[in-house]
Amino acid sequence: MEKKLKRFSAIFLALLMVTLCACGEEKKTESNGKKKIVYIQREPSSEEETSSDNAEDNSSQNNTNENDYVFDPSESGSGATETVLDKITAADIGKNYYIFRPEVEHPGVAELDAKYQMIAMDRRNISLDKENMVLSCDNSNVKIDGNTVTIPYSVRSSGKTVTVSMYNREHPNRTGSFTFDFDVQFTEQPTFLDNFDTLDASVWSDEWYDNRMPIEELYCEDGELVMYADHGTKSIELSTTGTFNQAYGSFSARIKMPSSGLSNVAFWLCTEEGVTYLKNPQRPSQSGGEIDIVEYFPTWGDHKTSCTLHWNGWSDYHASEGSEPLVEQTLRGEYHIYSCVWTSTAIYWYIDEDLIWTYTGEGVGPNAGPMQILLQHTNTEEDSDWGGPYNPDEFPNESRVDYVRVYGLEKE
Repeated sequence: MEKKLKRFSAIFLALLMVTLCACGEEKKTESNGKKKIVYIQREPSSEEETSSDNAEDNSSQNNTNENDYVFDPSESGSGATETVLDKITAADIGKNYYIFRPEVEHPGVAELDAKYQMIAMDRRNISLDKENMVLSCDNSNVKIDGNTVTIPYSVRSSGKTVTVSMYNREHPNRTGSFTFDFDVQFTEQPTFLDNFDTLDASVWSDEWYDNRMPIEELYCEDGELVMYADHGTKSIELSTTGTFNQAYGSFSARIKMPSSGLSNVAFWLCTEEGVTYLKNPQRPSQSGGEIDIVEYFPTWGDHKTSCTLHWNGWSDYHASEGSEPLVEQTLRGEYHIYSCVWTSTAIYWYIDEDLIWTYTGEGVGPNAGPMQILLQHTNTEEDSDWGGPYNPDEFPNESRVDYVRVYGLEKE
């Protein structure tokens, strides 16, 4: 009996050793196994976002070496791609985890504050909700409201950089930052300024278009140019033909739009006759250009405006790009500052401090020819395909211009 017991114990111990060795080899095999870390490039469902966040939380706690498993595309179902993106390690889920930047980086208008809508995106190209973005800045003069950063002109014109930092409200260790360089700088003083205390006929001309209201019939009131229209009155077109032309810079006008009527009120720039904006290779003699900073009809309602760029003259090779954005501001019957900032690589359109459109295509470039300034209040007494229906009961009307202000481009 004693011999049988000893034999049984020996067999049991042997089996136990074999089992322990096997487990050790299995664990060793698991710890040495390498799994490729892949993410899916497609819009995730809400369930996937939740699952992915859980996976990140687990990886931030456990991902300590290259063997840790984060995500396998074979588990994701249909729609997966084979694109391999950067591996996220525990060190990555922290400082500068987010690509944090303005939705559009722009120079802002001379003398005005500039607003930037900030966005944050992680390495899977998934945007962080603005409600979860907590922002701060290294300059106390910069205003922060949610994900909106407002930088005063005094800060931008100083040439000093400004860094805005952000962290995720739900995961405070995940951060991002962006530094504004303010590469675009304007002249210290305006290159053109008219506050319309009087209407200066040595600066403004009525000769750009035929059959326009003579300048002698226009007037200024309370420091504003008044452009008035009634039945049978001529349209108004004032220009700085032969007195002021400039390429590049910041161009602004504070205008009160009319409250009614089929009248096109515009503030725009245009090359004079024979001036090349950008050379048209197909027909060099047709190389004029035009920047429509604002065009507005009261018949459009409160929130629609138009901004357009034209180049290659106005013949068969004419080209243009434009936008008719719906803006938050009420335009009809209200004062606003309408601006464009023109550089050699882009043109930016603004209403007050808000950027409303940006153009960076072939219609903008270096060595552009200068443009004059134009103010317009055009009247029509028939329906317009663009402006809308004509209603004689909506006249008379008027628009008012408080000032026109231009700065040169000193640096970009």
